[in-house]
Amino acid sequence: MERASDAKDHLLSSAIELIMIQGYNAVSVQAICDHADVKKGSFYYFFPSKLDLLLEVIEAREGYFRQLLERAMSMDLAPLERILYIFDLFYKDQKSLTETSGKVPGCIIGNLALELSTQEEVVRRKLQRTFQVWAAYFEQALQEAVLSKDIPEIDPGFTAQAILAYFEGVVLLAKTRNDPGLIKQFAKTALLLARGSAPYLSQEDC
Repeated sequence: MERASDAKDHLLSSAIELIMIQGYNAVSVQAICDHADVKKGSFYYFFPSKLDLLLEVIEAREGYFRQLLERAMSMDLAPLERILYIFDLFYKDQKSLTETSGKVPGCIIGNLALELSTQEEVVRRKLQRTFQVWAAYFEQALQEAVLSKDIPEIDPGFTAQAILAYFEGVVLLAKTRNDPGLIKQFAKTALLLARGSAPYLSQEDC
């Protein structure tokens, strides 16, 4: 007999899979239940609403990518090489998903930001927090690069935000062209923000 926790996990994983490809508004509660092979009544036992499920989806994906980022930060690599490693990890993730679905799903957090930031304030705030968490890993690498004199003095926090924005843009382009290889192809360009533009790029300039 299936445990209640298993049913909830199936609903969550099904929601992630469907929303990643189709978007939040296009996926119904019934579609999620059908995909998870869980009765619709059970859905509302675990989640008061579809929006509550979405908030847990965001939490789950933040945790998943945090594990990837922590793996990159723990590697015995130079600080800037860790940034490239993050791009490579995400390339492999998107390549694997593309081989399964035939489509580059893109970053589910970025996808949701485009779809819902002007519709659901609670979602916008949660997505903003997720991006802040991710940017902190880029900032850590940049701080270490400054200390090791791999790059000149910069504003690590602001430059980390710029690299994250570039990263999300590259992933969006890869999704549009249905080519995960673009993530790998454009990875090294991200370092120009640290090595080239970054020395005269700061929050005060904007």
